[in-house]
Amino acid sequence: KISYFGYSYGTYLGAVYAQLFPARAERFVLDSAVDPKRAWRGMIQWWAEGAEPAFDRWTEWAAARSKTYGLGDTPKKVDRTFWDLVARADKDPIEVDGQPTSGDDIRQGMRALSFTPESASEAVVELKKAAAGKPASAKKLARITEDGGTPAPEWAGKAAVAAETPADNGTASFWAVVCGDNSAAWSRDPETYRRDAIEDKGRYPLFGDFASSIKPCAFWGKSAEPATVVKNKVGSLVVQNEWDSQTPLPSGQALHA
Repeated sequence: KISYFGYSYGTYLGAVYAQLFPARAERFVLDSAVDPKRAWRGMIQWWAEGAEPAFDRWTEWAAARSKTYGLGDTPKKVDRTFWDLVARADKDPIEVDGQPTSGDDIRQGMRALSFTPESASEAVVELKKAAAGKPASAKKLARITEDGGTPAPEWAGKAAVAAETPADNGTASFWAVVCGDNSAAWSRDPETYRRDAIEDKGRYPLFGDFASSIKPCAFWGKSAEPATVVKNKVGSLVVQNEWDSQTPLPSGQALHA
C-alpha cells in the first residue's frame, strides 16, 4: 500500500490511482482538489466562477485599508478603481516596464493576484502610477510569481518575466496535460467557444471570456484512452481553500461526494 499527498493536479492523479488500485491506497490527502468529472474544460471554466468571490473579497480587504493603498474606502469604490483602470487600458494601453498593458492583461493578471489581497492591492497601486505616467514597480506587479511555480503575467514587466523559467515551458506542458488527458471534454466546433465566451464574460466579467474561449485542445489529437471515471468509497482527506479560484470550493466538495 502507499500513502499519498497531492495538491492541485496531484489530487486528480491521486483520485485516479485510488479508482484503479483501491486495495493499494492507504492514507490519501488531496489538497486543493480537482473534480475529475470536469477534467478539464469544466475545471478551467470554474476558474472564472471562482474568481468572482475572490475578487469581491479583495475589494473588501483593500477598502478596509484605504489609508494604506488609496484605492477607495468602500468595496464599491475599490471595484470602480479597478474597472476604470481596465477601461483606460482597453482604450489606451498602459505602459508598464516598457510594455503596453491592455485591459485584458490586467483582468487576466488579477484573477491570479486576487488569491493574495495584499499583492493584488500593491499591483493595482502600481498600475495607477503607470497610468498616470509615473514610475511603477515591476517587482510588485510580479508578486504573483512568489509561489515559485506560476509564470509571471505579461503585464508584470520584462524584468520579472526574464527572471522566470521560459514561459513556453509551462504553457506547453500545461496544454499537453489538459488537452491530452481528456479530449472528449473539448468541442471541435469553434462556435461553441465563441458562444460560451460571450455568455460567460457577462456572468463572470473578470475572467469568464478567457476561461470559455477556444483553446488548443479544440485541435488536439484524440486521447490515448478515455478518462477514468472516479467513483469509489476509498477513504481520503480532501482539503480545500474557500477563496482559491484555481480549485474552487465546489470542486473539492464534488470530489468528496
